[in-house]
Amino acid sequence: MLRVFRHYIPGITFVVIALDVSIVSATASLAGALGSWPGGGALWPKAACLVAVVLLCLYLADLYRLERHGRRELSARLLSALLSAAVITAAIGYAVPAFRFGRLAFGQTFLLLTVALGAWRSVWVTLDPGQRLRKRVLVLGVGPDAAQIVALRATGAQPYDVLGFLDDAPEAPERVPNGCELLGKSRDLLSLVDELRPDLVLVALADMRRSFP
Repeated sequence: MLRVFRHYIPGITFVVIALDVSIVSATASLAGALGSWPGGGALWPKAACLVAVVLLCLYLADLYRLERHGRRELSARLLSALLSAAVITAAIGYAVPAFRFGRLAFGQTFLLLTVALGAWRSVWVTLDPGQRLRKRVLVLGVGPDAAQIVALRATGAQPYDVLGFLDDAPEAPERVPNGCELLGKSRDLLSLVDELRPDLVLVALADMRRSFP
């Protein structure tokens, strides 16, 4: 998990964004290669605008939290996002001719986008179906049981992922189990819950009487 502008972002999100950028750019170029008139002017401003609009719509549709959606919900969100992107792209092209696609190229581009983005996200769900069933746990406290909490992630009846730990103790960074992160202090709990959206906050404080927020 990476920290960007004081926000924690899973590393896989950057991989997903990079794949989306590649797919959107490729489909815009492919539509022109198929013989469709891409519109007046250079292609790259249109492609850049398309990438920005599609990524924004995918983000607003919550499609960068792949583990949170089943196949049907994923399809519905993707279609909704691409429909919104098509409307916005058409409106921008109408207002700014430099960003306007030819009609056939526009239709081919969004058809290819629907197929390509839908296909790779379906592959993700197929290859990692169990990920959607795993609980996402934020642990408050790096107490004596911290290592055991991490060790039991995949062995219990309900598998889970540890998003990270919160603790106020000065020695907390040294007590965090290997492979996990200290995300902040107890005062950061509410902001991290809002940001990371864990399924469960597990309290593992060594002394709840003094440390519980």
